[in-house]
Amino acid sequence: MARIIGGIGASHTPTIGFAKDARKQNDPAWAPIFEGFAKVREWVRQQDIDVLFMIYNDHVTSFFFDHYSAFVLGVDDIYHPADEGGGPRRVPPVRGHAALARHVAFREAWCLKPQSWFREQRQMERYGYEQMLALWQQPEHPEGLIVFPDNIVPGILAAMQQLHLRAPDDLQLALHKNREVDYVCPFPATLAVYSIAEVAAGYLAQLRMKLTGESPAPLPVAYNLEENVPYEIAVTS
Repeated sequence: MARIIGGIGASHTPTIGFAKDARKQNDPAWAPIFEGFAKVREWVRQQDIDVLFMIYNDHVTSFFFDHYSAFVLGVDDIYHPADEGGGPRRVPPVRGHAALARHVAFREAWCLKPQSWFREQRQMERYGYEQMLALWQQPEHPEGLIVFPDNIVPGILAAMQQLHLRAPDDLQLALHKNREVDYVCPFPATLAVYSIAEVAAGYLAQLRMKLTGESPAPLPVAYNLEENVPYEIAVTS
């Protein structure tokens, strides 16, 4: 049986690729990012990983989101760099694991996929609630969920509460929370609370500095740790 040993997260911003193309790895503004990639690269080498399960969002090349599937799975032995308008980037193709991809594809019943992007929030919550109940009626249950889009999460949490699903007792859970946004969490957890407005203001200040030729310092994100107080969730029809 396969064993999950860790996860890697990285920004999707295209400017990182542009910085690499322009050989700005040692530029003061970019060096910390590429130093982080170097550490991750070394960790990957040490782990002798057999398969990387890569999840990413596609570039939006059409205005309407209903032109895109909510979830697409690649099943192939090799993936070549795509031409996004300036020619394919000069990086080697990525080897795929078609057998593992087919195995995941056969678990289609585990995928919560809304049929339309253009639903009201109440409808999306109801959809998440109904699909989570339907998912748990399957003979096999997944060990974890990747939920997309995120506005079906309240309904899924309500269904989990109804099904009496609980995290393992020895699991220490910490979540992040935007101070400006209401958060729905039906179980005890430690929340790292920060202000998205302050973060946005900091990024705008950095952008102004770059436009004037200055090199901005790294942006620290201030947060407070708070304990979540669970409360009941109601999903109405």
